[in-house]
Amino acid sequence: MAKKILLLCLSGLLSLSVFAAGKSFRLDDGIAEISGKLSGRLPAGTKIVIYDISASTQEASSYVIDGLTLELLELGSLRIVDRENIAKVRAELSFQMSGDVSDDSAQRLGAMLGAETLVTGSLDKLSGGYRLSLKAIQVETSEIQYMGTVNIAATDETETLLGQVNPRKSAAASVGSAARSVADFSGRLICSSVNFFFGIGSYMQGDFSGGRRVMFWELATAGVFAWGASKNDAGEDGSFLMMAGGVGFAATVAYAFVRPWRYKRDPSMALVTPGISFGSSPLNLRPASPREKKPLPVSLNLTVRY
Repeated sequence: MAKKILLLCLSGLLSLSVFAAGKSFRLDDGIAEISGKLSGRLPAGTKIVIYDISASTQEASSYVIDGLTLELLELGSLRIVDRENIAKVRAELSFQMSGDVSDDSAQRLGAMLGAETLVTGSLDKLSGGYRLSLKAIQVETSEIQYMGTVNIAATDETETLLGQVNPRKSAAASVGSAARSVADFSGRLICSSVNFFFGIGSYMQGDFSGGRRVMFWELATAGVFAWGASKNDAGEDGSFLMMAGGVGFAATVAYAFVRPWRYKRDPSMALVTPGISFGSSPLNLRPASPREKKPLPVSLNLTVRY
């Protein structure tokens, strides 16, 4: 009976350890998790420097270093050496770091930075996520004091930080960009087509100055033309006024057509919200055979406002 209980306990502990090993954290939570493990393995009061965290982007590297520094300072058991002089030390030693430090390099780096322990690490891409690894090397003896990893989930924030482009979002962005161009063109074409009618197209796209200008000159030139026509009806020569009014009106109509194309309007006048959805189609009523692969339809949802 005692053996069965012992076996059950061991099995439970093993299951818990496997579960913990496979757990994925958000990046901030993973940084906090591995900081706690590092702090617990080093003697209290140890003076450490977080030298380098290799990642696919400099932004990600700096983000992890800053996060580790903040977490370790909040835990309070270790003393953190300022990284201000690291660039100078790196130049003096004439080598570049890649995340790993040799024993000899660790001793020289630690001595020049005034640290007892040197911490390096990496944030690497894995299948479906990332892995944050840390290693702590004692400067005096080159002893590895800590080595550990945590799995990091591939969230939108992490993917953006590491410069990874989500294909679905990239496709949506491309479609949205193309749709915005089409919406802008069609919107200007509509406004241009109706703008001869007292500048209504300019008003539609928020160009009140252009709309007022078209309205004024259309009314003014039409008035001049009408004045010339009334002179002709009265037996006077009004041909010059009619010609000036006609030419002026034609020029105003041409201006009315061009104005919407040259006006720098608010981008929200052609608002396009892209979206892509993937799923099974309810329109395929023909039953598929068990071996037949159903197509994966793609629908594009675009909301356009002029």
